[in-house]
Amino acid sequence: PDIDLDLCSRRRDEVIDYVYRRYGADHVAMVCTYATLQPRSALREVGKAYGLSEPRLGELADALPHFWHPGMRKQALDAQAELLDRARNPIEREVIEMSRALTGAPHHLSIHPGGIVIAPDPITNLVPLQYATKGLLITQFDLKGIEQLGLIKIDLLGISALTVAADCEALVQEVEPDFRWESIPLNDAAAMETLSAAQTIGCFQIESGGMRFTLRELAARTIDDLIVALALYRPGPLKGGLKDAFVRRHLNQERPEYLHPALEPILRETYGVILYQEQVLRIAHEVAGFSLGQADLLRRAMSKFRSAHEMAKLRQQFIAGAGRVGGLDEDTANRVWELMAAFAGYGFPKAHAAGYA
Repeated sequence: PDIDLDLCSRRRDEVIDYVYRRYGADHVAMVCTYATLQPRSALREVGKAYGLSEPRLGELADALPHFWHPGMRKQALDAQAELLDRARNPIEREVIEMSRALTGAPHHLSIHPGGIVIAPDPITNLVPLQYATKGLLITQFDLKGIEQLGLIKIDLLGISALTVAADCEALVQEVEPDFRWESIPLNDAAAMETLSAAQTIGCFQIESGGMRFTLRELAARTIDDLIVALALYRPGPLKGGLKDAFVRRHLNQERPEYLHPALEPILRETYGVILYQEQVLRIAHEVAGFSLGQADLLRRAMSKFRSAHEMAKLRQQFIAGAGRVGGLDEDTANRVWELMAAFAGYGFPKAHAAGYA
C-alpha cells in the first residue's frame, strides 16, 4: 500500500520530527526521486561539455519545449530532430544528437515532495542511503524500488487549505471559545445554497472555473453531490463524454443505461456510468471472476499503459471470465472492457473523493 496523509503545511516538519523520534532515526528516511534530464537541460549539459558558448546554447535551447514530462517524449524527440537542421557545424550536430539520447536519463537524486519510509529493522539493512543537499538522509531507491522491497511509503503532504482551515477555526474561537469544526452540521442550509450557487472560490478542490461550472450543472447541495462532482471533474469522465450523460441522468432528464444487467448493482449509484476506481475493481471481481488482488493489478495495468502484449493477455482473461461468471457475450464483454480502459487511466477513488468532500 501507499499511504497519503494531508497535513497543515505550516506544521508538516513537526510531524516528520515526530516520525523520526517515534520510530528511531535509524529506521526512517525520506524517499528520493530521480531528477531526469529534460530536453533543454540535456542540451545545456552536453553543450557545456563540448565547449559551446552560453549565448549559442541559449539560442538552441529556446527552440525546445519549455515543459516536459515522460508522456511528451515524442514531441520532445521531434523538436530535437528539427533542431538538427539549425546546427552550424558537426560539433553542434553531435551535441544535439547526444542530448537527444540522454533525454529522460537520471541526472541526480532529490527529495520526494512528501515521501517518507519507515522500516521494521535498521533501514541501512534494506536500502542504501545518502545525504541530500539539505543534510537529510534519503533513500537511493525511488518510490517504485521501495515498493518492490515491500516497504511502505508514506506521503506526508503539506496542504495550505488545511492551514487556512486551522486559522479560520482559531479566529472563530476568539469570539466563541467553545467552537469546534465537528459542531458544524453537514446539512447546513446556507452552506448548501452557497455550494449550489458555486460561490466556492477559496475552497479546497472546488474553486476552479470548470469545477464551479460542474457544481452548478449538478445543482450540488449535499456531501454526496460534492463527492460526485470531485470524481466527475477529471480527465477520464470528461474525455469519454460520460460527464454529460451523468449530469442528464442525475437531473432525471434521461434514464440510466447499463451495458448488461450484471453491471446494474455496481453502477446503480452512478446511473450506469463508471465513475470510481472501486467500481472498476468490482466489475473485474464480480463480473469477470478476478480476485480483488488481480482486479487491482488490472486497474494499475490500465492506468499505467502497460505493453500491448500484457494488455491483450489481460483482455483475453477478462472476456473469458465475463462470459463464464457474468454471462456476458463476447461483444458486450469487449464493450465493457473498452469502457473500463477509457476510464481507468484517470479514475478517482471514491474514498479519496469522500475525504476531500
